[in-house]
Amino acid sequence: MNNVMRSIQEVGVLQPAIVRPDNNGEFEILSGHRRHYACKKLGFESLSCIIRDMDDDSATILMGRSRES
Repeated sequence: MNNVMRSIQEVGVLQPAIVRPDNNGEFEILSGHRRHYACKKLGFESLSCIIRDMDDDSATILMGRSRES
């Protein structure tokens, strides 16, 4: 996590997180959990995100691919 935080401090967030709307009017992070956590620890108030409308099966596949890389 320290490396992620250091990188974000030095060059910013280069790849936006991927989120989808949830049933509560908020967003569920599908890819970018570590970037989100690092940004919160660094005091950032926002994180660039790509919003995707995905069903549960598609979201599960995307999250599985994110963990592999």
